[in-house]
Amino acid sequence: MKIRSLARIGIQAHHHFGEQQKIQMTNLVGFSLFFVDMLYALPSLSFNIWGGVFGALCALSGLWIVHFNRKFCYNTARLVAIIGLNVQFTFYAIFQGAEVASENLLYPTCIAVMLFFDDRKYIIPLFLLCVFNFFLSKASFSWWEKAPLWQESVRLYYYPNLFMSFVFIYVFFTIFKSEQQNYQEQIEEKNNELNQQKEEILVQRDHLESKNKEIDKKNKQTSDSIKYALRIQSAILPSQTAIKKYLPESFIFFAPKDIVSGDFYWFETIEKPNSEPKIFFAIADCTGHGVSGALMSMLGANTLSQIVGEGKIGKPNEILLELDFRIRKQLKQNEKGSDLRDGMDMILCLLDSNELFFASAQRPLWLFRNKELIEFKGDKTPIGSGFYENKKFALNHISLQKQDQFFIFSDGIIDQFDHADKKRFGSKALKELLLKISELDIKNQEKEFSQTLLHWRGTNKQTDDMLLLGVKIL
Repeated sequence: MKIRSLARIGIQAHHHFGEQQKIQMTNLVGFSLFFVDMLYALPSLSFNIWGGVFGALCALSGLWIVHFNRKFCYNTARLVAIIGLNVQFTFYAIFQGAEVASENLLYPTCIAVMLFFDDRKYIIPLFLLCVFNFFLSKASFSWWEKAPLWQESVRLYYYPNLFMSFVFIYVFFTIFKSEQQNYQEQIEEKNNELNQQKEEILVQRDHLESKNKEIDKKNKQTSDSIKYALRIQSAILPSQTAIKKYLPESFIFFAPKDIVSGDFYWFETIEKPNSEPKIFFAIADCTGHGVSGALMSMLGANTLSQIVGEGKIGKPNEILLELDFRIRKQLKQNEKGSDLRDGMDMILCLLDSNELFFASAQRPLWLFRNKELIEFKGDKTPIGSGFYENKKFALNHISLQKQDQFFIFSDGIIDQFDHADKKRFGSKALKELLLKISELDIKNQEKEFSQTLLHWRGTNKQTDDMLLLGVKIL
């Protein structure tokens, strides 16, 4: 374990398996150089001091290899190892002669080059260096009869050096094989964990798929119900054809936030022989939107039709009071302890020839005459809601002139945020837009109004239901 821990000097947690192998082999080369060279250097001092000094320096180079790994200078450590081995083995071959056989140690050095480096810019020159030094060593044997540092005792190094060549090769491949086996075991362990996790994920996936199917089924049922509610709501809303018959110069912009809407428009006529028909119309903004708002809208539209159809009440302000009474009664808002405050804002108009009578619960009417805006604000009380007592709705009267145009609308248009979701459309922008389009024919008014709001909203979600009715007098 101690040898293994020394071999792992310089290894960091993020190193992959291949990099760890290279660092370990470099450390082993460094420690091997130190101990083997010290064993060679000490006896060499007895017969050749310079050979001993050189051996000691080579031993120290082994420690430098480990030091560079410890400082995370991995390429430097490997270069010192390969170049140091080349210098040492070539020196011994040239100056101690063929009897030492140190040139054979350049074989495992070539293998070390291949194992230490991946980049060709290191592999090719270092490999060629080993080959060059090998042939240089062989050529040097013919330079002199006896090598300069030759001593009879040096002959003893022949077999150890030859043996060391095989030892280095064996050590390199043993480490490689051992670490490879370790790595394989780790991979198998990780694979087992992954397979177990995969099985758990598959079980969870099957469970989620089952739940998703249930949710999809319920969503479809809900969607089908809402679509059917849309058919009912659409049947309650007056047709554009009927409205155009009595108000030919008019348009309706109707944009529900969801499939069904909490805003609604209402239209009714009362015709008597030998007289102009009385035209009732209204727009309303109910509490909430979507399904809850749609329920309130159907309740409001049906109740309003009942009141006008009975023919007992003819003034818009009185009709609103009766509508408020019946809505509160149907929702049990008059009962003690009731906290149900649902209701609606509404403006109800009666057009009798060119005389316009209207009453309003929190909704304005804007009249454009000669390019000027005349604004009529509604009363500050809603239809329904048990919060308000002693309600009164004022009756407003306007004698309309040719080219007059008036608009009634819900608050969803003003409250719509822009594409950046930072700014509301607002009353000022709506006034400017309506003034601009009032000079166009009715068909182009609808088109321009719709395109402007669509451009303003961009890809942002719709804030609320939107409804606007515009009528022009010819």
